[in-house]
Amino acid sequence: MTNPGWFSVFDWLVNNFALTLYQQKQRMNKYQILAIFAIAGALWLITFLLQGFALYKMAKKTGAKRKYLAFVPFAYTLLVEELAGEISYFGRKVKHLGLWAMILEIISVIYHAFVVWAMAVLYVKNGASLQYVINDGFVQPMWSLSGSALYWKEFYECGVEALIALVELIIFMMLYMGLYKRYAYNNATMLSVIGLFIPFFKPIAVLCLHRRDPIDYEAILRARREAYRRQQWGTPYGNPYGNSQGYQNPPQEEKPKDPFEEFSGENNGDTQNKNGENDFFS
Repeated sequence: MTNPGWFSVFDWLVNNFALTLYQQKQRMNKYQILAIFAIAGALWLITFLLQGFALYKMAKKTGAKRKYLAFVPFAYTLLVEELAGEISYFGRKVKHLGLWAMILEIISVIYHAFVVWAMAVLYVKNGASLQYVINDGFVQPMWSLSGSALYWKEFYECGVEALIALVELIIFMMLYMGLYKRYAYNNATMLSVIGLFIPFFKPIAVLCLHRRDPIDYEAILRARREAYRRQQWGTPYGNPYGNSQGYQNPPQEEKPKDPFEEFSGENNGDTQNKNGENDFFS
């Protein structure tokens, strides 16, 4: 469960509530923004516990030793990697994917904590909710030109947040796709793509899959490739041409038919017809 999903909920709630107050000529106070923070935090906590329950059940079924990691923030990615088993992309094994996901999520949470603080100061202290502009048809807050929090907001809008979110989403997509391949290999790609666009989708997907038994995805691919080879060549893999030498016999060219064959006498050394009679001078 990545941090951009939690922050996107918080950001959406703050901006929409601030717009409502703006229409009523009011300013957001600290209690209101704390309430929004509590709502977003409660959604994160609920989905995290649901995912933790599902990961714990999966770990218990597979005999994983570190089942407790299911309920440890950040470190749960190590358990996801263990449950996913061997993760390969483009024929190469990807190691320590859970560790990289954990590090990126820690960086993302620290960064977004400063952004949340900046938004709170801008909305509450600087009265940004009273100043709105129309930008390409969308109503956006016009921040006050004073206050140290403005620098954090500019830092957030300069593209760094987009870069962090992009790298984090790619790493988490690779990690969770490895998990989906073991529990829903036919829909692994679809589940991974949906998780890119819908916040909190991954915990729900894991909760729906936790009762299934894991499968060896690589073994299924090998079996499918072997079945394809047998269907393509009709013989066991390793000798696709079906002869004892293991290579394809060259095609035999047919001798062109002689148009004067009936006059040549090559058939049985004479020119007799089927009844044994002379066919030409009879």
